[in-house]
Amino acid sequence: MSSTTVFNRLQSLFPQGLLLDTGGNCFNLFMEFPSKDGSLAGVLIWEEAVIVYSNDSKYLSKEDYHRLNESLMAEDEDETFKKHEQVILTSNDISWDDDDNEVIEPLPNDVFDRKTMLAIGESWRKFNTGLSKVLRGH
Repeated sequence: MSSTTVFNRLQSLFPQGLLLDTGGNCFNLFMEFPSKDGSLAGVLIWEEAVIVYSNDSKYLSKEDYHRLNESLMAEDEDETFKKHEQVILTSNDISWDDDDNEVIEPLPNDVFDRKTMLAIGESWRKFNTGLSKVLRGH
């Protein structure tokens, strides 16, 4: 299946997000969620983690975050914004309960409340499930 086909199918699962094809069937999804202070904060969702840009309670929109990451594809781009990125979920945060159900335990952060973190975790799960299905041709 072509990368364009995978991209289009995966993007269709997240009409409210922006997808970036970084090559080799690696995709980044940018979405926005409400922060504790009521503003919207863009997050970067990829297979292994979810990251938010947080600089003194200033957050990037999904469009700005997408644009910055897209520019990283070019040579010699300024990556100083990355020092303000905070990992809020990683594959290491997944554990299993007694019934073998997946449980996501987010890293402590001052950007999102628990309810929003659950929504972000669900989007991350949906992204990984969707990517897996699309790559298998479903």
